[in-house]
Amino acid sequence: MSGIPHDDHYEPKTGFEKWLDARLPIAKLAYDTLMIPTPKNLNWMWIWGVVLTFTLVLQIATGIALAMHYVPSADGAFASVEHIMRNVNAGWALRYTHAVGASLFFFAVYLHIFRGLYYGSYKVPREVTWIIGMLIYVLMMATAFMGYVLPWGQMSFWGATVITGLFGAIPGIGEPLQTWLLGGPAVGDATVNRFFSLHYLLPFVILALVVVHIWAFHTTGNNNPTGVEVRRGSVDEAKRDTVPFWPYFVIKDLFALAVILVVFFAIVGFMPNYLGHPDNYVQADPLVTPTHIVPEWYFLPFYAILRAFTDDVWIVAIVDFVTAGIIDAKFFGVLAMFGSIVVLALVPWLDTSRVRSGRYRPMFKIAFWLFVLDFIRPHLGGRDAGGRALSQHRADRDGLLVRLFPGDPAALGGVRDARGRTRIDRGRVRLRPPGEGHRSNRAGRHAGRMRRGERAMFRPIALAAAAALALAPLAAGAAGETGHVEDIDFSFEGMFGTYDKAQLQRGTQVYVEVCASCHGMKFVPFRSLTEPGGPEFTEEQVKELASTFTVWDPTLFDGEGDFRPASFNDNFPENNLAVPPAPDLSVMAKARAGFHGPYGTGLNQLFKGMGGPEYIYSMLIGFTGEDMEMAGSFFYENTAFPGGWISMAPQLFDDRVIYDDGTPATEEQMAEDVSAFLMWAAEPKMMQRKQMGITGDAVPVGLRGASVSDQQAALDAGQAPRRRRLSPVAQALREDRRRAAAMSHTHCSLV
Repeated sequence: MSGIPHDDHYEPKTGFEKWLDARLPIAKLAYDTLMIPTPKNLNWMWIWGVVLTFTLVLQIATGIALAMHYVPSADGAFASVEHIMRNVNAGWALRYTHAVGASLFFFAVYLHIFRGLYYGSYKVPREVTWIIGMLIYVLMMATAFMGYVLPWGQMSFWGATVITGLFGAIPGIGEPLQTWLLGGPAVGDATVNRFFSLHYLLPFVILALVVVHIWAFHTTGNNNPTGVEVRRGSVDEAKRDTVPFWPYFVIKDLFALAVILVVFFAIVGFMPNYLGHPDNYVQADPLVTPTHIVPEWYFLPFYAILRAFTDDVWIVAIVDFVTAGIIDAKFFGVLAMFGSIVVLALVPWLDTSRVRSGRYRPMFKIAFWLFVLDFIRPHLGGRDAGGRALSQHRADRDGLLVRLFPGDPAALGGVRDARGRTRIDRGRVRLRPPGEGHRSNRAGRHAGRMRRGERAMFRPIALAAAAALALAPLAAGAAGETGHVEDIDFSFEGMFGTYDKAQLQRGTQVYVEVCASCHGMKFVPFRSLTEPGGPEFTEEQVKELASTFTVWDPTLFDGEGDFRPASFNDNFPENNLAVPPAPDLSVMAKARAGFHGPYGTGLNQLFKGMGGPEYIYSMLIGFTGEDMEMAGSFFYENTAFPGGWISMAPQLFDDRVIYDDGTPATEEQMAEDVSAFLMWAAEPKMMQRKQMGITGDAVPVGLRGASVSDQQAALDAGQAPRRRRLSPVAQALREDRRRAAAMSHTHCSLV
């Protein structure tokens, strides 16, 4: 199937296998796919295809389960997501796995694309493979964007408003096209419905394209780090350069997948909201615009291009003048953003150098790594970076993308000749005849440099990603105006922290006696107060507590509705009586996380928590006693509230509540107790989630051990020289050295 000659073909043995093979040769297809000859020298950057395939299947499986409970309407979307998180069996695990899986999907696809760019996997004869890959990437972006809208939080709603507004910038047809996309004049029910339908459909289109993508590169054969094609003159020649995909690369890929899953389950289990935005835990409100409207992290480079073009950019001003305002700054940004994707798709024809691998193009390598760092820079600079910085980012990024390919001196690769001088690659390649040029020892040293290059390929990307994660809290802390937030050591912080049952019971009492007069918790069911890991009240206690609340029942009085006492199976009521309406507290601890807490969104979430409870605590005790009247309303100075003044009056003072367990009810104690309770209300499944993180990390470690055992079994079975007991990677490197010493008849020299 790969075009590489090999003699290991499927032969049906049993009668059933022969019968099935004559009618549906699916076993033959699977066997030929697994036994495809694969270049021996593939490095660790070739693992991402398997990771992407696994992640796609994971996203489809979790997405189907989530779709069974999701309500695609503007009124019901947010509530249905909370229903999934709280009431569906393992719904919180499905939702968090799906959300973090999207980030893993894009992380892997970016490394996959960067690897293809670096090693020239887009060059002849793999242009079709590259084009199909770019189609998959575009569909991934569309699917991810529509999926981000579905939770119907503030960032979802306003992100949909901004991004669909880009189509309105197209001259002539923009507004009708935008209305058609939205299903109306603004984002609403029709938008959620069609986005949900497309978000459900597109992954299956992506899956079909992935099958074609795999078929395409199996037809042409894999590229490899050297860029030198596998010899295909005979089966014996091909065997010198290749090994079967099974078991060598399957085991290697499974080992890599196990390592990646350890990190993945750690994020899902211990900090699943790390890569999200806290504003998306606030239900969408068309009348309240967030301070900053930002996309998910994997769209930040394109968002930077979009925002980089403003009216004061000289090229925008010229085009605006020449076109009489038809192409303004907004439309220019849209063209640049989509143009960057088109440029990537046209890479096979933009790069005219005949040297495939970037390993042998020193100037190309410099431009490539600058391009990678420039791509990552929006993540280092924070999500709220402003216009001029983004303008500079756009100029750098577009310039580097051009410099990756010929037509610019930086695109000219180079090699060192025997005297150590750098000679420029202008695309002319000739084959040295046997005996001419480098000797075998020099070829061996060259192979050593190749192995060092394999390690160097992944190290800068890993360091850059680690820097992006480490610097995130600095960027978050610098974004916007924030108040002073106290650092409180809650019992539930850290990987092994748990809720304090007594504290949650005291916090429930503070909420009922103080907060419930203004604030509702419409997504929290009363019965959850009895569940393990929470306050763990008895059923009788919860029934007595519920009876003190009234809820609206639309079935009373022949459908006219009326209030009745709440029951055990009801949710806490939504309080609509406060003037002005007070925020619902169901997910307040998560909505005030991240940028509003002392920890930002950095890796310290793993050890210190999200920051939401600390913000609530600091706000409750942060009143200075100063107040002022403005436009007939009173405002109170608060050191924790951004801006310094808040319309809520001080609510806590010593002995406001008499605790049932006799704990002194100081202001600080009540604030800490109710903050912990609100964290539980927002994340009642936290203990199960952490247990999943620990268990999920144990499974990939076991998979790693199994892969090592399978590898040893393969060696013992004679599929590799038993006397050496080499790993597949060590064997591939040894064969690579032998080939480098003996391939003088095919060695490329650049003139």
